[in-house]
Amino acid sequence: MRIGANLTLLFTEYPEADRPAAAARAGFDAVEILFPYNRPPRTVLKDLTRAGLPLQLINTPEPDWDSGGRGNGAIPGAEDDFRAGFRKALTYARALGAPLIHVLAGRSDDPAALDTFLANLLWASAEAPDKFLTLEPLNPQDHPGYALDSFDKACALLDRAARPNLALQFDIYHAARMGHDPLALLRDLAERTAHIQFSGLPDRGAPKDIADLARFLDETGYPGVAAAEYQPPGNTEDSLAWLSTLKSP
Repeated sequence: MRIGANLTLLFTEYPEADRPAAAARAGFDAVEILFPYNRPPRTVLKDLTRAGLPLQLINTPEPDWDSGGRGNGAIPGAEDDFRAGFRKALTYARALGAPLIHVLAGRSDDPAALDTFLANLLWASAEAPDKFLTLEPLNPQDHPGYALDSFDKACALLDRAARPNLALQFDIYHAARMGHDPLALLRDLAERTAHIQFSGLPDRGAPKDIADLARFLDETGYPGVAAAEYQPPGNTEDSLAWLSTLKSP
């Protein structure tokens, strides 16, 4: 069982350069950085190497995330921009040793959105045979208009694409917001899942207890990383009682 820290949300009380080391001191096994693109890959790699933690996942670029941008993989007419962004993500993932790239779909209500996403995923999976590309359904309450807003849609795309390096990214928070029993659904989709993210429910805060998730990871021998992706109420270290319990003998 490997537990990761999302350094885009956690340890933000530290400069970016110091966050991997802070995660290592806290007892995490890996990290994810959603958007590492504001610094050169060699600089990010230096910080990771100093901390001794692997980078598990990055997102495709989205410079306007804070303004509501959610990528462009499923936006008809944005194919050239998608390819440019994916090539940038691939450059970073290869330089940083990240095995997973989360491909953002974007907001679109165009009837051709999912067909566009499929075509882009087929192209990207051929460009990056050495990486797993992940699809993450985002709940429509928090991300209205997001093209990939259900697990059914994500699984249908995986079926249609039938590529060995495409997989599901399962966020327990989003599953719960969609009305699912998250762990029951995760058990059903475990073989399709390459990455798990978790937080407290229902508010995306610090988890109080992840014993059930830990039991699932142990019972299934899940080989990937389960990453903590939540908004700590203050300093991250003060929100890690759940991790201390998990790591205790």
